[in-house]
Amino acid sequence: MRTFSEIQEKIDRGDVVILTAQEICDRVRSGETFDLGDIDVVTTATSALMSGTYAVLSFKVAEPDTFTTARKVWINTVPAQVGPCPNERIGILDLIVLGTQASETDPKYGAGDLFKDLVLGRQVKVEIETDEGRRLTSFTTLKQIPHAMLHASRNAFKNYLAFVNPGKTAISTIFHSEMMRGNYEEMTFCGCGELNPLENDPELKTIGIGTKVLINGAQGFVRTGKC
Repeated sequence: MRTFSEIQEKIDRGDVVILTAQEICDRVRSGETFDLGDIDVVTTATSALMSGTYAVLSFKVAEPDTFTTARKVWINTVPAQVGPCPNERIGILDLIVLGTQASETDPKYGAGDLFKDLVLGRQVKVEIETDEGRRLTSFTTLKQIPHAMLHASRNAFKNYLAFVNPGKTAISTIFHSEMMRGNYEEMTFCGCGELNPLENDPELKTIGIGTKVLINGAQGFVRTGKC
């Protein structure tokens, strides 16, 4: 048994053991085991990219009059949308990078990975195709980008957790990879990072038919073991 006061005393002394949710999941996946007294605090703040997330970037890539217009731009092979400001002639790119955009060459890399690389201070590769068909390459870091902002236009959603179709017929929706059946027959679940129970149980060893769930305080049961 452990108490909150005992853990608080360790925090006050400065000898507390704190792990993030990702750290403890990574260590468990590697085969490490823990006893109750090994870890004092697990921080559960976690994040995952969702639609409506995008970055706005403006930075120098070349000297003035190097090129006139950027027709296409990639950052670490992730496509970026060139903004309407005609600044390319002075060597500056104004870009929007959609958070759900995938790399054109690496299926395991996307805009979320790009944002993480930038925040960590890593150098990224900028490739430009001009209106004349020329290919230009430059490199930059977040510290070299005067204007860099991350926006999320859908963060006003409260309890953005799961969706069902109450209608009688199947519908097409961005929240389902196929047609979503009606009459509440199925539900799409939006998990978040390391704490997503479905991602952490891909073989459904824990979650299956009859497993209890709690949604907005209401008790429910898993009907099928398929994801």
